Amino acid sequence: MDRTDDALTERLRSIPELRELPGGELEWLASHGRLEVFEAGVMYKPGGDAEDLVIVFSGLIAVHVDGGLGPRRVMEWTAGQITGRLPFSRMEKVETDIVAEARTEVFLLHREHFAELIYRCPSFTALTVHTMIDRTRGFSTSRLQDEKMMSLGRLAAGLAH
Repeated sequence: MDRTDDALTERLRSIPELRELPGGELEWLASHGRLEVFEAGVMYKPGGDAEDLVIVFSGLIAVHVDGGLGPRRVMEWTAGQITGRLPFSRMEKVETDIVAEARTEVFLLHREHFAELIYRCPSFTALTVHTMIDRTRGFSTSRLQDEKMMSLGRLAAGLAH
């Protein structure tokens, strides 16, 4: 492992959710991932391949979805959070704009490493499964809120007539 990997391992270890992971797992992540900085603006466009697991070091990433009532922020990720394509996820394509709302520094792990990740980093993999479940719950709640608001709008329109 070189100095760059050592520095990246320490940055990963500084994230509270990753702090308790075995050192070997963090070292493996550091040696297979890369750092990237996104200026404020669209990071990923709809229809693009979902290629990378993302760990946010700094900044803010948001997803805005138009559920029939205009674009609305449904999810956001800040420093220390994990997003993007996760192991065991069926996500193949980006479905909506993924936006960096400020200058954002992230760690990226390409999906080509997922098979080995599952074997070499079982604790981290378990963490990503829980993250995927929480993300699914968040999107489901958002969809339900949109449906309720549209129903309320239809009811109000019906009463007005």
